[in-house]
Amino acid sequence: MTQRSTISIIIPTCNRLNTLFPLLDSLALQKESPLYEIDVVTSDDGKRDDTAQIQQLYPWVRYLRGPQRGPSSNRNNGARSTTGDLLLFLDDDCIASPTLLSSYVREWNENPNVSVFEGRITAIGTRTSHAEECPVNETGGYLWSCNLAILRSTFMSLGGFEERFRFPAMEDVDFRERLMERKTLIKFVPDAQVFHAWEIRTGWKRIRHYLFSKMFFAQLHPVKGSLKLSYFIKTRVREILYNGILSWNVYRFRGVSQLLLGIANDWRLALFGQFPALGRWYIARAKPCCAGCEAMLTTLRQAPVPVVAEVRR
Repeated sequence: MTQRSTISIIIPTCNRLNTLFPLLDSLALQKESPLYEIDVVTSDDGKRDDTAQIQQLYPWVRYLRGPQRGPSSNRNNGARSTTGDLLLFLDDDCIASPTLLSSYVREWNENPNVSVFEGRITAIGTRTSHAEECPVNETGGYLWSCNLAILRSTFMSLGGFEERFRFPAMEDVDFRERLMERKTLIKFVPDAQVFHAWEIRTGWKRIRHYLFSKMFFAQLHPVKGSLKLSYFIKTRVREILYNGILSWNVYRFRGVSQLLLGIANDWRLALFGQFPALGRWYIARAKPCCAGCEAMLTTLRQAPVPVVAEVRR
């Protein structure tokens, strides 16, 4: 290779310097290489301007103010400011393994026909509550947005992440589905690894955001099929009961309220899939709890459809 490859690393964040700094520290250990150059951009959707602090501690990182319209817009905002031929998306709560960048560059050079590379995501520690989540990906096939690399030309031709998703839910599933509809080659790179902690995620607002996101996903990908009551009973209920019994000695009642909220939410999705008119009635009368909800409800009211659920999430 006559010249070094340039990797543009896009890190969306929002008022989370406490998790962003460990990620930048892990990238600092591998930013110097004869194989590649890096262009690191963090796009911050928070209301606080941390430009001075970032520039003082990490002068090799470019800090941008985000559009404050959700993670999809935030990622696109960072991507538009980069110049590298390979775009690497990382979440601010990950830690890069020492082989992350070199593995992506190696696969990029050895597979010129591949335009998307999926990295490995390993959980830190052990799950201790029903309310804890982690986007584990040890074998590929998920393409979670916290660790994926894509050629700039492919990303731009796809239009980036769908910005009408206002919450961190289903936007990366939509991104994966659009790539698959184009029959885009995706290669899993196990050595391109990041570490992600288990995080407690609770609250009825989060459950509601997930509901709206999944309903909007149905508008974009209706051919995937609806979540019928029969499908819900055969798969989701069985999964909940099976995992609940196996994990009872570990989790006990920790986070059980969030587990029950999730079950109720899936039951509601199943009803909307079985009875589309009920879903339309719900959307027409739903009240927004934030600006993001208001934007998604406006979109859903344009052409509400049954809820798609038969995708990996």
